[in-house]
Amino acid sequence: MPPVKADDNLELMDVTPALATQWLKTMAANRKLNETHVERLAEDIRRGDWRQTFDPVRFNRKGELVDGQHRLSAIVACGKTVPLYVARNLDPRAMAVIDTGRARSVADVLQINGVKNARKLAAAAKSIHYYDLGRLASSGPAVSFAQLQRTMKAHPFLGDAVQRVVQNGVIQPHAQLAMVYCLAHEKHARKAEEWIEALQEGENIGRGNPAFELRKRLLGMRGGAGATTQIRGPAVAAMIINSWNLYLTNRTDVTASELLWRNTRATADDEFPTVR
Repeated sequence: MPPVKADDNLELMDVTPALATQWLKTMAANRKLNETHVERLAEDIRRGDWRQTFDPVRFNRKGELVDGQHRLSAIVACGKTVPLYVARNLDPRAMAVIDTGRARSVADVLQINGVKNARKLAAAAKSIHYYDLGRLASSGPAVSFAQLQRTMKAHPFLGDAVQRVVQNGVIQPHAQLAMVYCLAHEKHARKAEEWIEALQEGENIGRGNPAFELRKRLLGMRGGAGATTQIRGPAVAAMIINSWNLYLTNRTDVTASELLWRNTRATADDEFPTVR
């Protein structure tokens, strides 16, 4: 694509990895490079999810790069050419206000588009994204809006799952419950409905029922009567998955410890549970 000039200071250019590398060498003092953000941008470019905006790469009057290091680093990382707007001759004083606003989150974008329970849905989609990658039991790279869009498209029941769990404000965490409920519903819809209803309502179930044992544990984590030790992160998701898997087998003699991932009988190399 040949350069398209809007005026003397702004043009649209095809930025090659070689050109991006050259520009990065001119960079003025800037914030520390966020490698995770670079990889997220690079992955979007690789997958064809990159979306052009009018936000340009910026150079000051000295020809120094003052904004765009993450985009340019992503172009270098993925080895692909990307069209970018390029602004030149920026007043040095403008550096103080570049990127000082709060960036829109995935939840912000969903909410702008009128999606219900946007923040809960974004969190649940992120959980499923990591689960699909086999990374739920460890920290993973940041997730872009394009990646979460793909996840929500691959799991169309997720929006309904989020709405169902949010309607019951007592049993939490909503995002991880919605993740497991959605994945279970995709395989065993009727049984998944029984499980989520038993878990949320607590009716016609007693000790030994996987839904009862999970309900008791989750309520205890919220600091109510009989509160339990706080469990966080992947361990909570594993506990929810274990409850569903045991419920699917119609067990009625489950103990609370069986819900735990890497419990006292487990070994350090026990794999993270998967939704059956």
